[in-house]
Amino acid sequence: MKWSRKNRRRTPTAERIAERRKAWRMAALWTLRGALTLVVTGALFTGAARAQKWAVTSPRLALAEVRVLGTHRVDANEIRALAGLTPGTNLFKVDLASACRGAERHPWIASIHAARRFPNAVELTVREYAPVALVNLGGLYFVDAAGTLVKRAQPGDTIDVPIISGSGLTRARWEENPKDAAAILGEALSAIATYTASGLEKDAALAEVRVEEERALTLVIADDGAEVRVGTRDDLRTKLDRLARLRTELKRRGAHAITIDLDNRTRPSWVAVRFAATDRLER
Repeated sequence: MKWSRKNRRRTPTAERIAERRKAWRMAALWTLRGALTLVVTGALFTGAARAQKWAVTSPRLALAEVRVLGTHRVDANEIRALAGLTPGTNLFKVDLASACRGAERHPWIASIHAARRFPNAVELTVREYAPVALVNLGGLYFVDAAGTLVKRAQPGDTIDVPIISGSGLTRARWEENPKDAAAILGEALSAIATYTASGLEKDAALAEVRVEEERALTLVIADDGAEVRVGTRDDLRTKLDRLARLRTELKRRGAHAITIDLDNRTRPSWVAVRFAATDRLER
């Protein structure tokens, strides 16, 4: 069967006109949306530019105060000076990272955090090193519980902490084998922490921890100068419990010990005491 041109299906004229109108309406709608988007975007950019200009020029946001929090032994004015923040600087233009780097130059500052506090202040929160001892390495250096050498002690420093010294921990050893020396220092610091936790520190403050060869430790009591040989840190808390009982008994008797030896490896429960009159008591 053959098809003629007359048999081809044609779209009615009214239907084609309606489709064109629909297409034009869609095009107009998208054009209008695009125009509105451009207008709104332009307005937002203009508003943002004006807000930014106000923010960086407004006298209400000029730096007027630098607050320093967390200090104990450091003068807050020293921190302000090292931070180098200039009054009147716009708060958005303050370089917080630079302020932190400057303040961290202070030897007692372990870390510092800076934050803007609107409308016109910067807040510096510091964490100071907490020294727990002085270590003798050819000079006395403050050290914290983590073994960090904080600073060399100066005549004006008045922090009362035990001294760590002895032939087992010297500057030469520190320079030749720093890892091993740091481990020895850590053992001495641990001994100080254990001594403090035992409660002995309350009436028998620790003056010195002497590190001998083979890492043997001798504790020196501040009030009477008694030397307490504890040997290695093995069973240190048990040894210190015996020391506490012994000191109670000596106090009851009115006796004064020059040396106390808690490192009896043959008889661990025995304590050897030497008195001022060279008497010896074993128990």
